[in-house]
Amino acid sequence: MACDTIFLRPWLESDAPALYKYASDQEVGPRAGWPPHKSVEESLSSVTGWAGHTGTGASARKRSGFIPTGETVVDLDQGRDTPIRVLRLEL
Repeated sequence: MACDTIFLRPWLESDAPALYKYASDQEVGPRAGWPPHKSVEESLSSVTGWAGHTGTGASARKRSGFIPTGETVVDLDQGRDTPIRVLRLEL
């Protein structure tokens, strides 16, 4: 999935340090409903947990690379000719 400026892709273990940069911020985690990450290893654990789940991924700027966000695509109505989908970017 892509637009003019970003695209969505699977999480990679190499994303953990960049995720940690944001996830360790005292202002980020609590606003998202989770405690700030205490180590890169904790961020890596999140990445590996998300990596295997359908509907989750990382977004990247087309020009400058990784943006640490989790995304969720949810099919709201499978019975339609065109399913309704919701894209939620987090972090």
